[in-house]
Amino acid sequence: MIHKLLLLIPIFVFTYIHSHAQDKAKGLTTSDSLLIYTGHLMLSGKNLMQEKVYLHFDNTGYFLGEKIWFKAYVTRAYDCKPTDISRVLYVELVNPGGEVIKKRKLKIDDHGQTHGDITLDSIYGSGFYEVRAYTRYMTNWGNSGIFSRVFPIFRKPDSPGNYNRKIIDSRNYRHRLPDYRETSTQPTEKLNVSFYPEGGKLVKGLKSKVAFLVTDENGKYIRTEGKVTDKDGNTLCHIQTDNEGRGAFDILPDESTFQLHLTEPNGHEQTFPLPQTEKEGCVMSLNGMAGDKVTVDLHGTESIKNRLLGYSLIHYGKLFTCDTLTIREGFQMKFHRDSLPEGVNQLTVFDSQGQILSERLFFIYPHPHETDSIRITTETPSLSPYGLIKLRVQTQPHASFSFSAMDAATMGNGNQGHIKSYLLLSSEVKGYIRHPEYYFESDDSIHRKAADLLMMTQGWRRYDWKLMTYQKDFGKEIQPIEDKLYLFGRIKALGKSLPTNHIPLKAVLYGNNGIQYGETQTDSTGFYGFDLPDLYGEWNMHITAEVEKKEKKIFHRYRQAVQPGQAAAFPIRMRSTSLASSELAFPSHL
Repeated sequence: MIHKLLLLIPIFVFTYIHSHAQDKAKGLTTSDSLLIYTGHLMLSGKNLMQEKVYLHFDNTGYFLGEKIWFKAYVTRAYDCKPTDISRVLYVELVNPGGEVIKKRKLKIDDHGQTHGDITLDSIYGSGFYEVRAYTRYMTNWGNSGIFSRVFPIFRKPDSPGNYNRKIIDSRNYRHRLPDYRETSTQPTEKLNVSFYPEGGKLVKGLKSKVAFLVTDENGKYIRTEGKVTDKDGNTLCHIQTDNEGRGAFDILPDESTFQLHLTEPNGHEQTFPLPQTEKEGCVMSLNGMAGDKVTVDLHGTESIKNRLLGYSLIHYGKLFTCDTLTIREGFQMKFHRDSLPEGVNQLTVFDSQGQILSERLFFIYPHPHETDSIRITTETPSLSPYGLIKLRVQTQPHASFSFSAMDAATMGNGNQGHIKSYLLLSSEVKGYIRHPEYYFESDDSIHRKAADLLMMTQGWRRYDWKLMTYQKDFGKEIQPIEDKLYLFGRIKALGKSLPTNHIPLKAVLYGNNGIQYGETQTDSTGFYGFDLPDLYGEWNMHITAEVEKKEKKIFHRYRQAVQPGQAAAFPIRMRSTSLASSELAFPSHL
């Protein structure tokens, strides 16, 4: 039966210090102030652990009328182990116009897994549709960290099984999302350039590396070449971008204006000014291109030198190591590659006021492990239409894996990587990554250089250092952990004489699989909640609210059966407070 919700649903607990650390550091020594920030990082790593979701699909493209089948893996961010936090997963289908048209709410088992499907039988037209997945807890960090994948949805075949013609209606915004890139027939001449100084900024008198990214008007990466000049037009260096439109050059900033000159596709030259130079600051130079060590050179202006500073190395939201340092001439930090955690690492240098002086992402290649191996062999000598195929699959004992087989004619999208490339790379950086699996092919200097340029040109931090050091809060309503299925709502009286606080509520759920009963009571603001058993399919809900009006022994009863996809509308209105749905009714799958 439905259980009464005695307390508010579990909210992730963390120790938040309301006043800024800078104020708390007053009267303390520099080392004590630095210790406060590192202590905050340790606390946030334990109490603000994030989650990741990866969906394994049965195909890379679909036709109208088909089903999208998927297996979901939900992990803790810092170690990619099955989550022990959330137990409810939301999966949504978004049309080319950005509207959520299908929604699933799925139970996550004790292994951090679940599965489901989305039928493409009632959507409007072909086009590029997005599937996104998240837990409610994940949304505390915004939408940038949720799982997202874009699929081409083609017109229904003229005859069953005929996949020769893959047709997408042109009205469905071909370039709305960049995950599926077609060659544009429109001429693109103008270039766009984004600059990313290593460590975050250019500082006068300190040699710096500047990475940059070149795209055209449609967001397509451009391979081009050019040069960097000073204010007098003198050439400082020549540059050339790679296939992903990325490049880098070294420069010694002063008060002059530096410019990057690039050649447009039409042969004309386009000029871009470099970012402004700061008078004071710290510059970081990281080198991990060769050998078994990662070296970090730090240089600072006179106001930074000989000051006691701190540094932190964060791996997927958890503090890996930290220490204090003093920048002197020739100062260098060294890390052995084998001692560093695999994937994306975030190195931050900060002062006793909690200000970030320099920050850098870098990538450590994950070494192959025997648990990664899945061997599949076929015992069927030849293939035939609609014939049976016998496969033999070998993996580690007690391993959990998902497998999909598809007709090559139905595939409609490019290579999107795999679960390892997503959990260790794609989920850690923002934006489109073409062929993420490339960075996992080898640990040679070529792949290291490509990965390093990727780290420098993304310009986004999944783990906000100031948030982790409690210098700022979430700035919004905190979304809770859903450790089971809950139903929330609020009653609102249309008449002023009817109260909404502490109102007894009775609920009945009707479905094909039976009937469920429950009772609860609203809080002082009219909100209520039920925790639910496992429910599948479509259910109707019937809620009764009993209100005693002043001293009269008369009870007003309001009843309304809530159909899936509808909101309740009666003298005491109910509104859902769920982040995932504005409906009081259940999605078609719970």
